[in-house]
Amino acid sequence: MFYHTVGRINSYTGMDKSMVSKYIDVLLSLESISYEIPFGETEKFRKRLYYINDSYLKFWFKYILPNKNDIENSNYSEVLKRIDDNFSQFTGEQFEYLMRELIMDGILGKSFNSVSR
Repeated sequence: MFYHTVGRINSYTGMDKSMVSKYIDVLLSLESISYEIPFGETEKFRKRLYYINDSYLKFWFKYILPNKNDIENSNYSEVLKRIDDNFSQFTGEQFEYLMRELIMDGILGKSFNSVSR
């Protein structure tokens, strides 16, 4: 399950929605996270999708933290199997992010203000 919207983050954490919004604003100001607006929507669209910017933190929250107990108990083969099962999806998402950045920077000979999925 992915927690990219304020509502889902709120449900997962059990925190008050205003507190979730406050923390999101802080993380946005620190550039630890960013948001995307679905293609075709305006900047005023309220259901923004939030993503962690740092690849190391993405890896940590996707693979290390959920497997913390197995790592501490030296069940490395189990952890490696879980990572291997969907690592191509993880690297695909990272590649997609890199391509969006390169396209915005003008790799195609033209720069863009925004690039969506």
